[in-house]
Amino acid sequence: MRLSRWFEFAVVALLLAHALGCGYTAASYRESDSRTIAVPIFENKTLWRGREFELTNAVAKNILTRTPFRIAPRDSADLVIEGEILDYETPGLLDDRVDRVLQSQISMRVKVKLTNRSGATITEKEKWFGAEFTTLRDESEATARAEIVEEAARWVVTCLETPW
Repeated sequence: MRLSRWFEFAVVALLLAHALGCGYTAASYRESDSRTIAVPIFENKTLWRGREFELTNAVAKNILTRTPFRIAPRDSADLVIEGEILDYETPGLLDDRVDRVLQSQISMRVKVKLTNRSGATITEKEKWFGAEFTTLRDESEATARAEIVEEAARWVVTCLETPW
């Protein structure tokens, strides 16, 4: 009797672990034979220069570490992930008596489009990302920017994933 209860517990635990898994697999979005992806430099529609290079590099690193895709030139890739930084804002939220920013936030709106080799659009999505920083805690615009760039890069890679 004792052994059967233990066996039941083990089976239930295994089923729960399987059911509560991450829920995603790094398979290409509706393109099962895709192995390579091109990641051209994101367009930057804002006045903040350099953000497009930071985001493109973060997306490429996330693709290499989180998916089975290899990065390839556009003309030989199975898929192309194109992106745009549509907005980038850094409003000050709280200043001190001499107008030094004590607390602020950054927000960035990103649009991505995944196409196949023939140029057909597979998916197109847009999302806002944001982070706050407080100079009294030794945080800066650079640390908040790094946070939203990484968050946006992870989101772009999830656009390549399909639920199982």
